[in-house]
Amino acid sequence: MRTGLEFGLLGVFRARRGEVVVPLPARPRTVLAALLLAEGRPVAMDALVDVLWGDDPPGAARSTLQVHVLRVRRALGEDLVRTRAGAYLVPADAAVCDVTEFRDLLSRARDTTDREQEHAVLTGALALWRGPVLADVDSEALRRTEGTRLDEQRLDAVERRAELALALGKPDEVVADMTAVVAEHPLREMAWAHLLSALRHTGRRAEAMAAYHRVRTVLRAELGVEPHPRVQAAHQAVLADEQPVAPAQLPSELPVFVGRRRERAELVDAVARAPLVVLSGPPGVGKTALAVHVAHRVRSHYPDGQLHADLRGFSADDPLPARLVLERFLRALGLAPHQVPADEGEQVALYRSLLSGRRVLVVLDNAGSAAQVRPFVPGAGSALLVTSREAMPGLAVTDGASHVRLAPLTGQEARDLLTTALGARAAAEPDAIGDLTEVCGGLPLALRIAAANLAANPHLAVSDYRDVLRAAPAARLRVGDGEIAVSASFDLSYERLSPAGRELYRLLGVLPGADFSRDVAVAAVPDSSEALDRLVTANLVTPSGSDRYQVHDLIRGHASARAEADTTDAANRALDFYLHTADNATRALYPDHQRPALSPSSVRPRDHRSPSGARAWLNAELANLVACAVSAHHFGRHRYERQVAEVLRGHLRAEGLALWREALSGKGSDDLAGLTDYVLGHYREAIGHHRRALSHHQGSGDHVATLTSLHNLARAHAGLGHHDNAIALHTEAIELGSRTGSVTATLLHLNHLGFAAFVSGRLDTAEAHHRRALELAAASEVLATAHAWNGLGLVAWARGDLTNSISAHQQACDLATGDHQLLGFAQIWLAMSCCEAGLHDRAVAAAEAGIAAGRTAGDPRHEVVGTMIVADVRRHTGADVLDDYASALRRAETIGFAHGELPLRCRMASVLRDAGDPDGALGHADRAVELVETTGVRLAEPDALIELGLTHRALGAADRARACLDRAVELAAGSGQRLVEARARHHRQ
Repeated sequence: MRTGLEFGLLGVFRARRGEVVVPLPARPRTVLAALLLAEGRPVAMDALVDVLWGDDPPGAARSTLQVHVLRVRRALGEDLVRTRAGAYLVPADAAVCDVTEFRDLLSRARDTTDREQEHAVLTGALALWRGPVLADVDSEALRRTEGTRLDEQRLDAVERRAELALALGKPDEVVADMTAVVAEHPLREMAWAHLLSALRHTGRRAEAMAAYHRVRTVLRAELGVEPHPRVQAAHQAVLADEQPVAPAQLPSELPVFVGRRRERAELVDAVARAPLVVLSGPPGVGKTALAVHVAHRVRSHYPDGQLHADLRGFSADDPLPARLVLERFLRALGLAPHQVPADEGEQVALYRSLLSGRRVLVVLDNAGSAAQVRPFVPGAGSALLVTSREAMPGLAVTDGASHVRLAPLTGQEARDLLTTALGARAAAEPDAIGDLTEVCGGLPLALRIAAANLAANPHLAVSDYRDVLRAAPAARLRVGDGEIAVSASFDLSYERLSPAGRELYRLLGVLPGADFSRDVAVAAVPDSSEALDRLVTANLVTPSGSDRYQVHDLIRGHASARAEADTTDAANRALDFYLHTADNATRALYPDHQRPALSPSSVRPRDHRSPSGARAWLNAELANLVACAVSAHHFGRHRYERQVAEVLRGHLRAEGLALWREALSGKGSDDLAGLTDYVLGHYREAIGHHRRALSHHQGSGDHVATLTSLHNLARAHAGLGHHDNAIALHTEAIELGSRTGSVTATLLHLNHLGFAAFVSGRLDTAEAHHRRALELAAASEVLATAHAWNGLGLVAWARGDLTNSISAHQQACDLATGDHQLLGFAQIWLAMSCCEAGLHDRAVAAAEAGIAAGRTAGDPRHEVVGTMIVADVRRHTGADVLDDYASALRRAETIGFAHGELPLRCRMASVLRDAGDPDGALGHADRAVELVETTGVRLAEPDALIELGLTHRALGAADRARACLDRAVELAAGSGQRLVEARARHHRQ
């Protein structure tokens, strides 16, 4: 008895008659799923009650069950569900069901003896799965029994197909399938065995080794056992045909290396004898140059590769965490990113496993401590060469390290260095050259800077330059760690620069970030392109890539000490360039994402003509954007962190979050970390960061930062709907602002406090806060005044006082012309009040103006609400606006705008109910009530309950309808929403 019906349970529930999808409400859908899974067998009514409600059935469970069965029959045909004594059934031949098809195909696969055919049949069976079984069927009992059984059958089929694919020479498909299986079911050892074999057959040895390491770790931790013999055999097969990746990461050498013959020989010998060698010495003594030079000399002894990293142990930036370096090394050794463990201990074990039996040279530059080095100590066969300012004697005790100390150059070596750099000028003034080597203290960095200064000034005699250096006591070249010593040379280089060059040099002392591009320099110091080239020639700036540059830490410190008043202006221009260029890039990549309204800047940002160029710029500059955001408060830019996070919202959501978090790692900025989580909607994580930031700022007595943290923390609580917490934080901020005389902060928090009270349904409190803001706002506080008028307009609207609401919002519109985002909301709220007042033409005009302002500000929320209001007006004229509301709802969901989704759900419920589809309306009304809970917008609860009550009434549930409407009347009356209360009372009658 075929009915032409097709059902799908292997994924989201699907019912079709031919090409037509037949929708079913949630409960009827669950009943039908249970009957279909019985495959023609009767299912007792008591069993169905358990499927629907578990241990907590309603009093009239059987009657309610009969109603759900009736709905199934009405939707799909009276003959589909048959009644038996105390039971229901769906005949096995009544329809096509994917579960039955799946099991039939598994049976066929078991019966065939042809491997190709069995593989094809299993592929067809698995293709029936569209997602998790019973994905939207609301029954824990069904998922626990039938769902678990089907999942196990699917996994068995996947593993069997993998075994066949390996036998048929198709390892690529096995890698993808088994990677997914072990990620979800890490204890399925046969899946691991197949994965290791497939990786081996595709030549991905490193990934196979990483996979074996993971399964062994998991099994030992979870079960206390070693892997299954099949897994161990697969691992041994990987070891048997070893084909490791050989990285070659050594930096290039200096074009001419002068001196250090004894040290070179000593270091070569030490590397040959010991697995770990530490090369230590003062800053500027040439440790890195010698280590790289020797590494190139001995690399032929390490044919399996060379790894290199700058640990930044003594750097303006934070030390590079071992976890990040290990990730890079593991990828260089052949692992795919997803194969790298997240745990540092596992990374170390895997790193040593991959180096086992191989000869690899590892060079770690600029280590800050023994703890930073220990994770990288390799086993026998490989070698680790470390440079550091510290001798690290502890490594000799615990790891058998050999130590080579690098002293300044000898007099002859220093003379040779200057002679090589200066040529005939050195030969003409041999005595002055000798004196200069003494003034420079034999430090290669100081000598090279001196040579660069002389080369850049061909008419300056070496003796005159020597005398200039001597004017600052020679002892300055030898004290401390050498920074003061080099400063004498830096001073002369600075004095020889042009005015633009000096300004740029001073900027480089405070410019955030590890490197910078030419257009950043030119934006910060106009017409400084030639000056930058001059700094490069003088070795004060080092090229580090295509049109990118770095500044040595010693030079940066000297430049910072030279900072003047104009340096802050230049730094602010650099910050503007980064921020506005990032904004341009995100506009090119994510035109529909919300962005903040940025103040105009005199700086001309980079214009990204293509999405690929925008993406490349963002990924290259993310670390510098982090550095700018963290440092901006030093230049009076207290809102910069939030602006950067909001500008990058779309990029962080789409693809840039990992790089961003890597750049943020170790910066110690809970402020920026919290703002990042906030713009991504991770409100709980944001609260944790902002609490720590608030505690830090309160402890340090920084009132400005404390006020900012209070604001950020309050916003995060509001994002979770915790408006009481937000109110408490805004109140604390107002008290602090009053004590410290910060009127701007007080106004900001008064208006936010008013809005939090408004959405919580406390209209009198909200009005009081906004009126106090109006009283405190000076004539110059135009935007704060506009915010206050907007708040008063919303309060009047909620009370049904539309005349005063329209007046207040119009005043806000008149004041907010300089802030497109604020103006947009003022226009939208004006449109809302005009619509309810019957001023339809004015409502449409205001809504369209609000949408336009929102587009200018890069905020799509205005478009969502504006579209809704225009649809409201059209509905008053009798137009069909279902598609308009649906379109606005999709947009709200896409951008995560829950506050806009809530009223749209109410309207969708109303329109669908009026169109005779109460079942469809019920889902929207339920979702509206749910959104009240998640957003904390209690003011909207009466409206949501009215729609839910009217929908229950349309479905024949009179008692539920009455309860909803009674509660709506109670809430509206309590909050003073007179129009909403009147509507609820009207419908309750």
